[in-house]
Amino acid sequence: MNIWNLIFLFLFYFMTIPISIIIYYLNKIYVFVYIFVLYTGLSFCCTLCELYIPTLIKQIMPVYGAHLKLVYANMLMTIFTVPFINYTTLYDPIGVFMLRIIGYLIVSDTLFYWIHRFSHTNKHLWKYHKKHHEFQYPSGITAIYAHPIDFILTNLLPFLCGPALFGYSLHTLIFWLTLVIFNAVISHSGLNFPIYYDANHGIHHVKRNVNFGFILWDKICKTKNDN
Repeated sequence: MNIWNLIFLFLFYFMTIPISIIIYYLNKIYVFVYIFVLYTGLSFCCTLCELYIPTLIKQIMPVYGAHLKLVYANMLMTIFTVPFINYTTLYDPIGVFMLRIIGYLIVSDTLFYWIHRFSHTNKHLWKYHKKHHEFQYPSGITAIYAHPIDFILTNLLPFLCGPALFGYSLHTLIFWLTLVIFNAVISHSGLNFPIYYDANHGIHHVKRNVNFGFILWDKICKTKNDN
């Protein structure tokens, strides 16, 4: 973790406070609205930057055609998680907040790494996961371009289990979702703009047998590759 990672975490923490307050006094359905707006807005900004990357130009336009339907079909699936969102407080004390986020990171990295790795080695899982790998050089908008079964297994499950296990306030949940969405979109873009880990997921889409996770497990299992 470097100074830029800390700056972004600091900004995310305070940026999500007013958003959490608004949602708290409206309705929890606006958690889904926030996810939708954040993903769409960030993806669009990434696309504008990606237009200057030669390897991505030919792929970006098809994404905004038929492929976009699958992206937003998966996005709409997240609305079914809203009834299960049950927060009792608006904020967590800073100590509780930090412990919960660390717990989320450990759980999500473990689940994502192993489910993702098995999705490459198990032929039954690969038949669903290969949809996501249709783009060798993915764009930010394709972060959730995946078969719906694969989207549930490799996206929803790993990143929602942490809050389910360790609990959450509304602000902690919004902060976590913001972190996850930024990471997913940026790591699938051609932009060298890491949020809390080195942005090497693009290498995974080229080589397919490295960089399955994002924090510890690639180092432990010696599947990390920065080249």
